[in-house]
Amino acid sequence: LECNYCSFESKKDGIELDTQTIRAFVNFLIRNVLIKKIAYKKSEPLTIYLTGGGEPTFNWKLFEKTVEYIKSKCKEKDISYHLHLTTNGVLNKNHVRYISDNFSSVMVSFDGCPEIQDRNRATHGLLKTSQYVSETLSELDRLDALYTIRTTIWQHDFARMNEMVDYIYGNFGNNKGWSISPILVTGRAAKNINDKYLDAERYNFIDSYVSAANYAKNNYGAENMSIKLFPNSKTDILCGSCYIANPWLMPDRTICTCLEGKDNIP
Repeated sequence: LECNYCSFESKKDGIELDTQTIRAFVNFLIRNVLIKKIAYKKSEPLTIYLTGGGEPTFNWKLFEKTVEYIKSKCKEKDISYHLHLTTNGVLNKNHVRYISDNFSSVMVSFDGCPEIQDRNRATHGLLKTSQYVSETLSELDRLDALYTIRTTIWQHDFARMNEMVDYIYGNFGNNKGWSISPILVTGRAAKNINDKYLDAERYNFIDSYVSAANYAKNNYGAENMSIKLFPNSKTDILCGSCYIANPWLMPDRTICTCLEGKDNIP
């Protein structure tokens, strides 16, 4: 996709991870699990997130090979595992079924309602994506998969949160959580953000979010909206990565501690 708030370049022939690099990274993680098992006399499951920084399912063959390799190595080493996926949701039913069968949870990016989704998250050819993603969410609903929804919105859409509540909970009531965040002034959107959006008084995300959360509770009995951000009235740096202990393997083969801070890799 060519999301209008993302500074990362999305190219048809752009950089991709290869099988060898992925396997080396997975083997490293599995080795750490085994070392902990010996050192602390307890077995912890291996937890891997296939997530943003490039759509994980775009190269479906590589995606499938990755999943099957993780499964086979964990079986070989006798360790349990949990796989989690973040996806743009542009998938067919066979893809959704495979994901439902192999992942402990799925987070689907969908920006609240069709009009905003189509404006924010179009394809290279400006193809509207809301229909495809809505069908993916409906299929996850039907399969009783554990899925959540992630919404990223521009400051000028804060006032439309109640409209988003109506669409999300009116159509995908089986979601296990809805995470909604503003466009961050740092990280992947840094090159696209307008300076006027730095006005925390004019664009107060927290107040809009709390109002929408109350609306969701009162009208749909929903209490699973969430955010992972501090109010920008408290800190001038917003970051969605709360736990620095999780390494990210990026398509350019670098490893960073936070996707939003990739340009400042220590």
